[in-house]
Amino acid sequence: MLKIISLIIIAVICAVNAISLSNDPFLFIDDYAVASSSNVYRTIHPAEKLTSPVLVSNEYEGGKLYITNVSLDKDRGILRMWYRGKGGTRYAESNDGVNWTRYSDSTALFSKGAGTLLIDAGEPDLAKRYKMFGSNGAYNFWGAYSADGISWQEYPVNPVIDFGSEIISTFKDAASGEYLLFVRPYIPSVIVTGNTGRRLISMSTTSDFSTYTPMRTIFAPDSIDDQWVAPGSVQRTEFYSMSGFKYGSHYIGLLQVFRITEIIPLAELASGQSQYEGPIDSQLVHSRDGLNWSRFEDRSAIIPLGESGGFDAGCIMNVADEPVVFDNHIYHYYTAINTTHGGHPDVKEITIGLAKWRLDGYVSIDAGASEGVIETHPLELQGNVLVLNANAAGGYVKVEICDGDTGAVLPGFSVVQCQSLTADSINHIVSWDNKSVIQHEGALKLRIKMKNAALYSIKAMEIDTSPVLNGLQCHLTADAVNLGLDGLGNYVVTQMPDISAHGNDADGAAEIQYNRSMTGENILKFTGTNLLRILHEPSLNPDSSGGFTIFTVAGKTAAVTANQIWLYKGNTVWTGYEPGWSMWFWKTASDVRVACAAASAGTQDNNHRALAYTEHTANQLDLYTAILDGEKITAYRGMDIFPSEASYKKTYQGDISNTQDIIIGCDNLNLAEIMIYNRKLSIDEINSIRIYLMAKYTPEELNGCQMVWHRVTANRLT
Repeated sequence: MLKIISLIIIAVICAVNAISLSNDPFLFIDDYAVASSSNVYRTIHPAEKLTSPVLVSNEYEGGKLYITNVSLDKDRGILRMWYRGKGGTRYAESNDGVNWTRYSDSTALFSKGAGTLLIDAGEPDLAKRYKMFGSNGAYNFWGAYSADGISWQEYPVNPVIDFGSEIISTFKDAASGEYLLFVRPYIPSVIVTGNTGRRLISMSTTSDFSTYTPMRTIFAPDSIDDQWVAPGSVQRTEFYSMSGFKYGSHYIGLLQVFRITEIIPLAELASGQSQYEGPIDSQLVHSRDGLNWSRFEDRSAIIPLGESGGFDAGCIMNVADEPVVFDNHIYHYYTAINTTHGGHPDVKEITIGLAKWRLDGYVSIDAGASEGVIETHPLELQGNVLVLNANAAGGYVKVEICDGDTGAVLPGFSVVQCQSLTADSINHIVSWDNKSVIQHEGALKLRIKMKNAALYSIKAMEIDTSPVLNGLQCHLTADAVNLGLDGLGNYVVTQMPDISAHGNDADGAAEIQYNRSMTGENILKFTGTNLLRILHEPSLNPDSSGGFTIFTVAGKTAAVTANQIWLYKGNTVWTGYEPGWSMWFWKTASDVRVACAAASAGTQDNNHRALAYTEHTANQLDLYTAILDGEKITAYRGMDIFPSEASYKKTYQGDISNTQDIIIGCDNLNLAEIMIYNRKLSIDEINSIRIYLMAKYTPEELNGCQMVWHRVTANRLT
């Protein structure tokens, strides 16, 4: 359920310095970048949670697990978890974030239980790259360090941090080089006066874990927090712990809010039971500098309690020091308790859970059925393209770019020329008349218009607008967009006669082969339905994974209602429509699908072999992409080809990695360009090629593209 905070209708008159917009996502946590807006509101998005914990105590861990921190090891592609259990600090690894393998079932890494752990990439002493700290009991904290996060050495001085009580979380601010410490200032009291004696959140900073700034309170409960309290009772709100971290361009924190419902008399307590009773959940807080923190008007839980009887029904006791971005989501691990804080030990279970958000998904700016508008303060773009993370399925988001000084719309970048985002995309590159690259000196303002949409973040990316060269095996371009020719090698292509887009009526059709040296001559002429067959040669071999990535640019200058593009990857033996292990891609109303068939006409579905089947309006241009990785195939359609687009993935039983030709064709479309790579490209590389292709074409340039083809080999690597 979404939590609506408030309608934003503001007009900021005071001037501000241009705000840097970089490749770090800029979230609309506050109105820092918003000069004016109308018909929009801010929404906090509670986490999605699993129905069961990701880690439960084994027989050696004492029945209670407390999260310390989780990090992503990019080199190994795994997640690393440190947590507390019986015996001290423990460790586990995971490939998917859900299923974890312990480093040791029985033995802890370190004999003391760490409350916080940070990986200090800027630490010059590699032996101290990992640092962890834990409570000495009532007051202050010990410390230890490690080169690898596995073998630990305690600091010779104890305490390392000689203030605070019980709870600590830390992170290093890369901008300042300072370590930020979030601690409880003292042991809480059973009887409190105002906020004196309550659990509060204080912070201190240090550059060397030797000298520290004085502790100061950053969060204390107020009258709003205590609105639920019965007058004259011991009930009150306290802040159990806080983890602060840098996310994108922002400082974000998760504040654990403890609502004490009763104080259990000491005489009634079981062994190991807390006398402080009540639930704990987690709220979102934020900061511009990591030092001065604020809360939202909406104080509902960002990690809510689970349903009654669930593993986290009673407490979100504390969270990992920081989240990890994994599988295009935010993962944040937390200590979960099935009972409230003072639950009886016989039934109390303490485990580790996982909270997830979409990428950049803590907060969004939303618009409903009436068009909303956001105009930003001047921005300095640290890149040449603008990227949105937004859900516009059922609506739209579009942007126009204005001069940062005059406010005038830049020529070619008006909202009318903007291609609207009408889907759910975490990485949508904005384009105007099929152009995405922004070339402008000085600051810019953005005017964002949206309807029935949620905008999560914006960022600027620097994209290399030249094509990726590594692995480029075949590059064909139509005569209307002649990139030039050279004289490398010979190549064999096959032109099929004009055939129907469906059915078996091409069975037995004669093939017309052209064998041309690469001396600048035309290779191929298309008439009617376009079918291009690129036969196997050594340089077209896939890489060791059997991967190919294929880009096809196609469009139409006039509106057509029946058009498709298809791709076969089969053996060189060609008998009608019977290539071995061929693949067909076709588009339904909701996704792109893939089918596969063996070398038997009876198993093929010749009515569904299109990479895309869609209706084109006049002057519409599309980019079709197929990623072939061993036996796995992914097809994308449209200028936004990231996996957030509707797509269909399937693993086949047969081996298609050693097939020996690639056949590309289209019906009622102008083919403008084809690029074939003999490897699976990364998303960044796909993005770069996408920008390269978009920067080249306007719909008018597609006119006649199907008539004459040239082999472009200037960028070819063999």
